[in-house]
Formats: sequence, C-alpha cells, structure tokens
Amino acid sequence: MRDADRPWQAAAALAGVWQRGPGVTLLLSQASHAYSVILAVLAARGQPVPEIWVPAYFCEGALLPARRAGARFRFYAVTEAMTPVWPTVEAMSRDSRPDLFVLPHFFGAESDGAEARAFCDRVGCLLHEDAAHLLRPVGTVGTVGDFVSFSPRKYCGIADGGVLVVRGTALATEAAQVATRLETAPYDTRRERFLLWRNGLPWMVRSGPQPSIAFDSDPFGASSLPSVWISAPSSNRLHRLGPAGLDRIAAREAATVADLERALRPLGLEPLPRLAGATPYILGFRAASHAVAMRAHDALRRAGAIAGSWPRLPPEVVAAPEQYGAAHALRQTVVRISPRYEDRRRPLAFLDTSAMTPA
Repeated sequence: MRDADRPWQAAAALAGVWQRGPGVTLLLSQASHAYSVILAVLAARGQPVPEIWVPAYFCEGALLPARRAGARFRFYAVTEAMTPVWPTVEAMSRDSRPDLFVLPHFFGAESDGAEARAFCDRVGCLLHEDAAHLLRPVGTVGTVGDFVSFSPRKYCGIADGGVLVVRGTALATEAAQVATRLETAPYDTRRERFLLWRNGLPWMVRSGPQPSIAFDSDPFGASSLPSVWISAPSSNRLHRLGPAGLDRIAAREAATVADLERALRPLGLEPLPRLAGATPYILGFRAASHAVAMRAHDALRRAGAIAGSWPRLPPEVVAAPEQYGAAHALRQTVVRISPRYEDRRRPLAFLDTSAMTPA
C-alpha cells in the first residue's frame, strides 16, 4: 500500500512494473519533471546549479523544468545510430565534469548503458536513463541508471502521469527527503479528463487527412505542467490498472506497432531499430534523404497518419550544425509516427495507404 504521507510514491505492486532492484518509484505529473526531483537531490548535496550533459539529438521541450531551475547544459555528439560518440564525451570531460549524464533510449531502442555507467562511475556523476519512449523496461533498460524515467500517460488514457525510478537504497532515501519539500499544489485535470472521455465516444472517431504542416517546422509542444506530482485521478487509474492492466496495454501497443511497421516499410521508410517487446509511443522511420522524408511525411498526413518530425532540437545544437552533424541529419530524415490516436483506437482502421507510392 501507499504511504498516506507520501502520495507521490507508487504502491509496491505498481512500482514493480518499472523498478528493478532496491529503490523507490515516484509518480510525477509528466516524465520531464524527473529533472525537478533530480535537481532537488543535487541541490541538497550542495550543487544548486548543476551541469547536465544531454545528447545533441534531444527534445528541447523535455528540458524546460531543468532550464527554468537554472541548470547548465552541455550537449554531447551522437552517432546516426543515436548513441553517444564516446571519444568526444571523454574529450569533454577534460574541460569539465557533469553532475548528471542523460542517456535516452530512443524509439524503443537500447542505448549504451554499460558504457554510460562506466563513464559516470569514472568521473563521479549520476546517470539518468530517459526511457520516456517506452511503456516499461525491456532488455537492460532501467538496470544501470541512478534514475530512470518513463511516461505512462502517453499509453494509459490519463490526463497526466510520469514515473521516476530512483535506484539504490541510499539515493532513494535522499529523493524521498527532498520530495516532501517539492511543490505539492494539485493539478486540476478535469478538462483533460473530459476531453479523453469525449474523444473515446464512437462518433468522435477522427478519420481522413490530418491538417497540413511543414516537415521542417518545429512546434514547441506542451509546456511543463505546474505540479511536479501526478494528480489523484491519474494515480488512482494507474493503481487500478496495475501490472495486469499494463500488460494488456503493452500487448495492444505491440500489435499496433508491428502493423504500422509492416504497412510503411514498402513506402520507402525503414523502421528504426527497437528491442523485441518494446512498444514505443512514437515510432521512428528513417528516409534516404531530407527530400524523401518530406514527401513521405506529407503523404502520410494526407493518408490520415499522425506524422511529423522529431525532435525540436535545443537552440545550442541548432546553432552548431558543424559540431552536431549526426543530430541534424537525424532531424532531417527521421519521420515520426504516433501509433495511436487520442481516442486510443488503432490507427490502421483510418490510415489509407492504398494511394501512397514508394518514396
């Protein structure tokens, strides 16, 4: 059961979905508020303005809580396989040492966890595994980081909801202590819950073309929610789902992901690698060129898919294309597909690929 004095702490059965080994599982309003907790831990350790190392291929919107808290960022180069360029990372460490190293697992893939753990141990910093593209751990995801974040709200039909796993007994104790001092003002989710209910009605099913947007446009996305912690209705929903309910959602997502990959491969879009069993909330497809990506993106939206580019790169990365060439190449050639509509119905019922030709 949950501790009544710690509503942000997941009950043991639910925590077991994400937590591997000793630690604590905290329920956030959204995954990016993991930085609110992590920065509070660092501040309690006497590091009020920490240095965070983030891959150049990263979503600027996810950094908002940390930017607002005054964190300093350095961006490390990645390969076109979206893994760190370790020689460059090692060279960076000769100039400064990170307080936190961020390692994302993009699009359901598995990044260099062992290498990242070894680097962090060597330089003496904390490691954050960003698994917000995944419903739950697969492979070695979630087994090496000091912190691991997930984003169940993207799967479970809830207005808000992120997860932060703090691994290890000592660090979990630190996080629990600072959690009691973080902002606890509840977030009113009544409007969002009404929209989720309305969009689930049979006559609200959306079909036909999506609105036209430019592939090169960079919509900023949602701003960070005001409360660090999950709302009571969303927390209750997650606890009611429990491991069995999340297993059913994972099975549904796996079927949808496989269907989309089969449908889109003949159109000249190559699915990015993902671990067996991974159910990423956004799928990445690599096109042969920027022009091919733009054509495929436009055709997919006309066919009814929620397609777009990803991500909005941080301004420091945008300003240095010569330094972060692979990140820019990925941004120009990866087409993002959302596997589900907001009403949680399978999109292939609406996606008409019959008129689409290979890119």
